Amino acid sequence: MRNYILVVFLLVIFSISSYGTETWQEAAEVVRKPCAEFVQSQSKPEFVKKWRKKLDERIEQRIIDQAGDYESHLRSIVLDWAAGNEGLLRCGDKEAYIELCLYIGLFIEKGMSPPNMMRERLTVEVARQLVERLRGF
Repeated sequence: MRNYILVVFLLVIFSISSYGTETWQEAAEVVRKPCAEFVQSQSKPEFVKKWRKKLDERIEQRIIDQAGDYESHLRSIVLDWAAGNEGLLRCGDKEAYIELCLYIGLFIEKGMSPPNMMRERLTVEVARQLVERLRGF
């Protein structure tokens, strides 16, 4: 059951509105530091720098090709990533969790509202479960 709730949280993080902002802010406070610490302890600074550069380049290219704004293209990329990495997250793949934490950190850093389904369903308890999962690595 615990893994199911965690997978739901991870998938919900990446879906798209302005509902449940207070819950997101509370949950973000729970995961902010543990996600940052997890990325710092489990990856190299060069990886994070390259990941961020590549993501920014992808978003910039989408803005050029399709118009739109940073937030909408980031959400689209994140949704694609979540769909393609669901299995890895279920299996507890460390690299997938690193990337998940990078995306969460980016939403927090940019002060962006996360996708709708995340805001609707994310609870502080689910955020705590993610933190426990990160501590298990």
